[in-house]
Amino acid sequence: MQFSKIFLALMASSTLVLTGCGGSSSGSDSENPGTPSAGDNNPGNDESGDNTSGDNTSGDNSPGDSSTGDDSSANLPQTSWSTPESLADGSVTVNNLHLSGAANKPILLYSNGGQLMAREFDGSNWDSGTQFGSYSGVSNTTLATNANGKAVVADTYMNRNAWTHYTECHIRYFRYDGTNWLNYHFRPRSLTQSGADYSCNNIDNLLVDLSDDGRVSLSFWRTDNNTGRLLSCDGSDSCLTTNTTPATSVGAKEIVSLGSANDGDSQILLLDSDDASSFSSSLYMSTLTDGVLGSQSVLPGSSGATGTGAATMAVNDANHALVLYIDGNTLESSFNNGAGFAASVNLDTNLSASAPIRNYLSSGADYGLSIWEKNNSLFTSISDAGSFGSATQNTNSHSYITGATGTINDNGKAVIVWVGYDDAPAGSSVSAGTLYSRFYDGSQWLAVQTIDSGINVENYQIIKGGLGVYLDNSDDVTVAYTAYKDGQANNEPQLFFSRRVID
Repeated sequence: MQFSKIFLALMASSTLVLTGCGGSSSGSDSENPGTPSAGDNNPGNDESGDNTSGDNTSGDNSPGDSSTGDDSSANLPQTSWSTPESLADGSVTVNNLHLSGAANKPILLYSNGGQLMAREFDGSNWDSGTQFGSYSGVSNTTLATNANGKAVVADTYMNRNAWTHYTECHIRYFRYDGTNWLNYHFRPRSLTQSGADYSCNNIDNLLVDLSDDGRVSLSFWRTDNNTGRLLSCDGSDSCLTTNTTPATSVGAKEIVSLGSANDGDSQILLLDSDDASSFSSSLYMSTLTDGVLGSQSVLPGSSGATGTGAATMAVNDANHALVLYIDGNTLESSFNNGAGFAASVNLDTNLSASAPIRNYLSSGADYGLSIWEKNNSLFTSISDAGSFGSATQNTNSHSYITGATGTINDNGKAVIVWVGYDDAPAGSSVSAGTLYSRFYDGSQWLAVQTIDSGINVENYQIIKGGLGVYLDNSDDVTVAYTAYKDGQANNEPQLFFSRRVID
């Protein structure tokens, strides 16, 4: 089951928009280095192997009518959001904030003082959290959950090899068994360069997903040799490739979405990287069966003739998938009911090729939510299998929006959240933003609600921030976000949360 990527640091879109691939060059494929890997046989190093202890703490395919009207049900009563509460000061320094859930329990991942922290909400309170082992240069954090209440966290970190004295980049993951985070991590990948340092800046777009049988799938892009890579390890952490041999290559295509289903079945969405700078790429689909890559095929309707700019995909437990992408300046979506992707449906036109887009598919059903931004307005479409609803434009009383995200559950209920703001006052780069939400009750969007206000927004982004939302199958919603507010005593943004709980 895919946890749809929420947001990159500074509220970049979770949708990958390819504008060319760069990065430092190592001059070689350093996944098979031929030199000792840091800590594999070196007890003096803080990385002592792959199990090092951490610091445990068939729808009708009919297109929507492209309506842009706001169908706000302003007179309908609805549940209020709780007063935002601060969870931590100085909470976000480098890494992303992620919010997901397992078995209706919200799980929050963020960085705190150089440590990666996971916290769980029991319905009344957040626990004190689990801190993962600290290493230099931790980045690319990502989180996924499955239908069995389990989770996995993956990241990259840099470490100096005590034998070679050169810096290496490692990919690792931690497992959550439904009750506790296990006090060790598994490291399926070590990347080095012979005779030189190898930086994790060469690793981009690390994705992770967790199938219901416990298989961990990871993918990443190597900017130093323009190659997409795929990793897979089963529930007992036995991987298809060893730590020091090259991961499965998908060539000069970048995996832009990765989704896992039951029994090790998965799907991936790939985008040509060679032509991405001109947005003339095609979209390719492929399956994974127990981590083994299937054949690649062009997504119907994505010919590359006009160019695909941005794309994203969600996969549910039945291995059904919903794809959202921009072809030229047209927003297209396609649904796969297990028998292959249907012809694409046009959801909107006149979009920028790099417009932020996101989509979500409920875990145990085929309800879908698509979100996109156009002309500083936020649009949504609800789908059920291959049947797509018309576009709804959400009221925006501000000049700009940022950070929009959302989710949909197995009851067909959905929620979106975003920050609206105006230009900063003269002589300042900072303006005050307002955090909004809107709830879909299964048949209509209810009125826009305000969660919080007075959020400092700098240069079109939430300062060092993150924003995540989780909707469980009880229809309760949790939102977590970072915000710097005037008058606070510290110099870093605070971590806040709020809840919308159905009585």
